[in-house]
Amino acid sequence: MNTPVDFTVRGRHEVAVPAERATIHLTIRHVGTDKKRIFDDTAAATEQLSTELRYLHHPDTGPVTDWAASDLEVGAHQRWTKDGDRLDDEHYANIRIAVEFSDFDELNRFTGAIAQVDGGAIDRTRWSITEASLAAAEREARAGAARDARERAQVYADALGLGTVRAVSIAEPGLLRASSPRSPLGGQPDASDCGSGDILPAPLGAEPAPRRYIEQTPEDIAVAASIEAHFATNPGS
Repeated sequence: MNTPVDFTVRGRHEVAVPAERATIHLTIRHVGTDKKRIFDDTAAATEQLSTELRYLHHPDTGPVTDWAASDLEVGAHQRWTKDGDRLDDEHYANIRIAVEFSDFDELNRFTGAIAQVDGGAIDRTRWSITEASLAAAEREARAGAARDARERAQVYADALGLGTVRAVSIAEPGLLRASSPRSPLGGQPDASDCGSGDILPAPLGAEPAPRRYIEQTPEDIAVAASIEAHFATNPGS
């Protein structure tokens, strides 16, 4: 009688999804010895930017689907000369702002304006997809990982003349064997982190002033899944 043969494989599949959202992280920061001016300049720039964002903010249709201003910091650093003499304190005020765009052309226009604002800095841009797109991509990745595992198992079985494989158990990485390394299902890349001046974007409906900007190219979002699976077959089946 033929002896049943079983073996374990790991399947993996990755889906590339075009970016649907871009979150730009900005900082408004002023530094100087005049405490009141530093605070006032930062407050004025923040209010100007907030006014613009209220025009652009439409959660369902964009171009700004969400935004927040947080992590306000106001303080001072003591300064001394190399001889130990006390200098005027250096005061600072800064606030971080995150803005999520669904319209990438509007994103580029907006960043071009912020780059010209005294005290404004662009820290980074994070590309992402919607929750619905992520859920669909995860389902596709998981199904693809299961197919990949079966195809791998069948290749081994064919090479050894063991016939058609059948699945015995399937698990996400780390659950099939206690000793397996953790390798969670993939998702979106980790989520997340403007001064005074009149060079801010015009409200919706108004003609924006011409300005230079650096065009950003959206990155595809990689969504991956892995599984571990036991397969079995009987030689000659």
